[in-house]
Amino acid sequence: MDELSINYNRRASAEVKRPSRGWLREFWRRQFRQPATREQTVFDVVFGVLLPVVCVVIDPFVFRSFSDETGLLEDYQFFSYSIIALEIPALVLWLTLRERVSTWSRALGGVLLAGGLFSATIGVLLLPFSIIGLVFLIGALGFTPFCSALVYLRNGLRALDLPDAEAEVQSRRASNAPAIVLGIAFVMGATATAQWGISLRVSSVLAEIIEQQSEPSEAKIQELKYAHWLVGNQFDPVVWAYNNEPNPARKARLANIYERATGKDIEHRLSILLD
Repeated sequence: MDELSINYNRRASAEVKRPSRGWLREFWRRQFRQPATREQTVFDVVFGVLLPVVCVVIDPFVFRSFSDETGLLEDYQFFSYSIIALEIPALVLWLTLRERVSTWSRALGGVLLAGGLFSATIGVLLLPFSIIGLVFLIGALGFTPFCSALVYLRNGLRALDLPDAEAEVQSRRASNAPAIVLGIAFVMGATATAQWGISLRVSSVLAEIIEQQSEPSEAKIQELKYAHWLVGNQFDPVVWAYNNEPNPARKARLANIYERATGKDIEHRLSILLD
């Protein structure tokens, strides 16, 4: 009798728990199910468009710093900004047109999935800082990339699964893998190549400026000014050359060039690097 009672209690306990797991599964299914609800669309606009822009604008330490300190991911500033600049218009295009882009929805889906992968990666990298930052409330914004990842992943999957009158279901699904690969290759590859090209150009110009005796042309200074907003603290070789330069005249020349190109004081930057 006791054994029957124990078995009954175990079954009853399992039945109590099942609805909880079932509710969670159903919740996640609703997040990716076609068609999108009005609430999901509002969520997508907020966390896929508005908040990412806000985070970039008020970014205190990730891709740049309000002080002369180096941002956490400042070396990848242009790469990251380029991906964001590609992903937000892609999401807006999908949310506003949807079925009208059915002929090339798979290509768009691959691009959106790349955005989800990028957002999730940023979220993981920022996670320790986001948890600590919760003490100051501002850290809550550090969890935005995880929400953005959900937005881009589910819209990417919906774009891949969009019915196409000209394709059977099986053939549509078979073409999803190339679309995903091409989408990720386009987003990540194009932006990484652009970042690499700009970095090479900046390094070449800076090396030339450090070696030469005369003042650089105004055109090169303007080129460096624009590049400074794209490659962050890649100008540090000028600071180290300034630190190691024994000639006062050349030292003053390097300080002047650094200030004209970045708008910052070279001594202040040097003190941070030596700290």
